[in-house]
Amino acid sequence: MRYLGYPVRVTEIYRDPVRQAKLYAQGRSEPGHKVTNAKPGTSYHEFGRAFDITFLGYGYSAPPQVWQLAGEVGEWMGLRWGGRFKTPDRPHFEG
Repeated sequence: MRYLGYPVRVTEIYRDPVRQAKLYAQGRSEPGHKVTNAKPGTSYHEFGRAFDITFLGYGYSAPPQVWQLAGEVGEWMGLRWGGRFKTPDRPHFEG
């Protein structure tokens, strides 16, 4: 992505079950907006098989076409992109 002019930063890789439970509770039983639909024990993050990204200079507010480009690059690399989930999660990649 840096080569294409959109450098990224990996923001999250491994999550232990306690962190996953806290994130799942957010927007449900805890304050905040929902950030994950994966219940504890079901997230690829808990198995070290997922990561999230953000764009340097844009953060999570990158234009849709930039997220689309990142998704296509990730898929070209053999990853599953969260932007295609039933409830899209554009920063998420797993494999």
